[in-house]
Amino acid sequence: MASEASERAGSGLALDAVVRTDDAVDGGHGGGAGSVGVVGEFVSWLAGVDGAGLADDVRVDLIGVLEAVKGAAAAAQARVTARFAHSQRAVHVARGGKVSEAARSVGSQVALARRDSPSRGDQHVGFARALVQEMPATLAALTSGVISEYRAALVVRETACLTREQRGLVDARLAPDLALLGNRSLAAAARRVAAEVDAAAVVARMDRAVASRRVTVRPAPDGMAWLTFLAPLTDAVGAYAALDRLAKTTHATTTTSPAPPADTSPDAVSTADAVAEVVADSRTRGQLMVDLGLDRILGRTPGTLGTGGTPGTGGTSGTTGTGGMSGMSGMSGVTGGSGFGGRVDVEVCLVMTPDTLLAGGSDPAHLPGYGPIPAPVARAVVADADRVWIRRLFTSPTGRDLVGLDSRRRFFDCGLRRVLGGIRWSV
Repeated sequence: MASEASERAGSGLALDAVVRTDDAVDGGHGGGAGSVGVVGEFVSWLAGVDGAGLADDVRVDLIGVLEAVKGAAAAAQARVTARFAHSQRAVHVARGGKVSEAARSVGSQVALARRDSPSRGDQHVGFARALVQEMPATLAALTSGVISEYRAALVVRETACLTREQRGLVDARLAPDLALLGNRSLAAAARRVAAEVDAAAVVARMDRAVASRRVTVRPAPDGMAWLTFLAPLTDAVGAYAALDRLAKTTHATTTTSPAPPADTSPDAVSTADAVAEVVADSRTRGQLMVDLGLDRILGRTPGTLGTGGTPGTGGTSGTTGTGGMSGMSGMSGVTGGSGFGGRVDVEVCLVMTPDTLLAGGSDPAHLPGYGPIPAPVARAVVADADRVWIRRLFTSPTGRDLVGLDSRRRFFDCGLRRVLGGIRWSV
């Protein structure tokens, strides 16, 4: 118990020293060199922390506190980086230099200090500036250790297209939920609120992002590799849905024709057929999706890209659906999509309110498998789809719980879309 008390006391003293020296950095010039030494001593002290002699409940508490230390250290690093960037910019401009040159210099120095690449240094500076100057609630959550640096970076990334004032609004709205959401949920929430605050800015950002579409390959363990397509979301979701449908169809219907067995007796033939059936069904859905996709890209299937044949195309499609608000009916839709080597209809669902679909509303739509998308993008997906169906969804007054839906969908043809698109709904 003595060692437990000692370790607890040591942790408290070290953390308290770091907090005091951070105040010295912010408040005066004399504590700068001392603060580096104190933080260095704290790092050295951490090297001896291994939980020996502690009860398991204390070890769990210590793990949590150390996680908070990582967040607090990231927040302190961001504050120091922002102040360093501001100081260096002022000095460089005072000497007659350009702001752009100062930015490159600051990024390089920060990267060197963090043992990272120069390009990453620029990202660190941008993250620090946004966090310190524009997102006080996220910075406070990081300082207290309730979120990680990665989650703070997600919020900063998803709001990069907004102005300083708009970022502050998103920051304030997310503040109560920062400690409650996981990585994907927090990123989706930040995207959704950003789309509500300034849908035009989010749409413009998505339009610019189309120019960055590319295919990359990077090594993975055990002789494997990651082949990644960065593509517009409707095309990517449609391609995934097409592969998923092909895999399910193949898994259900494909039969393998084995080489005739040397023994042509009925028992030997039926044994070979049974083995072939087992082999045909042994691949998982994910394995089938990979195999089918690569077969078509590499031309291992007749009539696809690699053989010089003309790949078949299907209609690209988007579609819409919407959740009703306060017990009102919502709308949902389906669309046909493109296939590989021939037309394969796929369903791309969107969920949105009637106002977003028909009256130019600003509430973001939801794309399953991706998350929220701006209302203008959702309407564009519906407008560009070859075929669209609509299905009403009924929600609770809060809009969070689905309480009912139409058992049948209705065809939402172009004429009906044009007529209803001009109607302003009264809610």
